[in-house]
Amino acid sequence: MVLTFFFNLIFIQISSAYEKLVCTMPKSLGCASVSEAHKGIPSTAEAWIEMLKDATTNIDIDMSYFASPKNGKSKKTKVILDIIKTKAESGVKIRMFVDGNVVRKNGYNDLDSFPKHPNISILSTGISNIFSMNHKKMIVIDQGSQAYVGSANLDANLIEGNVGDCGIIFDGPAAKNVYKMFERYYSLFNSDKSSIFESKKNTIKTQEEVSPKLVCSHFGEIDSESSDKSTSKEIINIIKNTKYNLTIQMFVIFSSETFEVVKNDKSKNFVKEIYKAIDDACARGVNVDIISDGSHFKENGVFAQEVKKIEFISDIKINLPSCINQNHKGNLLFKLINVPKTRKSYGYDPQIHSKYMISDLKTAWIGSENWKDPYFNGGSNCGVVTTSKEVVEKLSKIFSSYKKCDKTKTINFTKSNENISEDLESVNKKCESNLDLNRKIFDRFYKNVLKIITFYL
Repeated sequence: MVLTFFFNLIFIQISSAYEKLVCTMPKSLGCASVSEAHKGIPSTAEAWIEMLKDATTNIDIDMSYFASPKNGKSKKTKVILDIIKTKAESGVKIRMFVDGNVVRKNGYNDLDSFPKHPNISILSTGISNIFSMNHKKMIVIDQGSQAYVGSANLDANLIEGNVGDCGIIFDGPAAKNVYKMFERYYSLFNSDKSSIFESKKNTIKTQEEVSPKLVCSHFGEIDSESSDKSTSKEIINIIKNTKYNLTIQMFVIFSSETFEVVKNDKSKNFVKEIYKAIDDACARGVNVDIISDGSHFKENGVFAQEVKKIEFISDIKINLPSCINQNHKGNLLFKLINVPKTRKSYGYDPQIHSKYMISDLKTAWIGSENWKDPYFNGGSNCGVVTTSKEVVEKLSKIFSSYKKCDKTKTINFTKSNENISEDLESVNKKCESNLDLNRKIFDRFYKNVLKIITFYL
């Protein structure tokens, strides 16, 4: 009986899912608070190296792009490539799936420098009626024994510590689903399209209560075949259930940039629905803190390299949704961060590339979607929702450390208080018809205020 107890205890410990937060901070940032918050958290590159070393049968890499050094040689990138080559020579099968559009448009991919071996195969997507971009950032080994999902590309700038990113390494059902997701896409572009949808083994099982939970955004045919939850719905649901605090660190949000999006009849503006959910959260008293990378916003038509020059939303070309109500600005704190340049960058300047959200210090979403179209309805992205206390607390400390950093600046919404006095009716007219503010929330609020005033009188 005692032996059975210990056997069961050992089995539970071995079989239970684990989650490990991995993050990288830009070396050139120079913020003591950020450095302190990252202590004890493995860098993304370090975690990838350990994960790749553990692989015994398969390594599958699904990235938006693979970027080799452009302005010098990256020693750490070479370490990762050498591990991949050694694994291939030992018999491990390695597949890499990248976005072909990025190769053509931006020239980021330098696949010629990737190791060559019969056990290594690389598949590059092209623009099609299926989706306009593959933007996932995932690595999975041994058919789902471990997986990484986050916002980091296999990129020299990230590997050398010039880019801020966060992700999670985990096992369990979600890791198995990452492998199945990779199989689905790889098979789709490597063979007859119909075969992937007829194969039952690649069905993604919906995870309801297990942490972490894989959530993905697809497009077109793949979306209709998926059984996993869509990212936008999951994010909106988390925001709607937030009671006290919502923190968001997002590389691109409220952006003025535009993309060519492959349209179909099912296309929806999920981003506006997310913005509406944020607005509703502010209306019911939730404190919302947002930090975004300053380099992605435009000041007078050019990228804002110096955030310190920006004082107001009107100073930058920003597509601020009209449904972010003036009456809610007291709950909404919007900050931009400017990472100083470094002498040794690899293709582009340092930046904070993270994409995550924390709700009430209980639940977090970490993924690859920027909060603008077409990341939700014009491409392929994946993330995870976690309720791990350790992961959420560490991620929250990282957010707080960026918030305190002297390279982070609060951006004011109005130059005066004139607009704040706008009545509710005029504010509602600014919003699109499908995003009208919920009058009932304000009616209840004002009634409660009157009750309190009456009580004290």
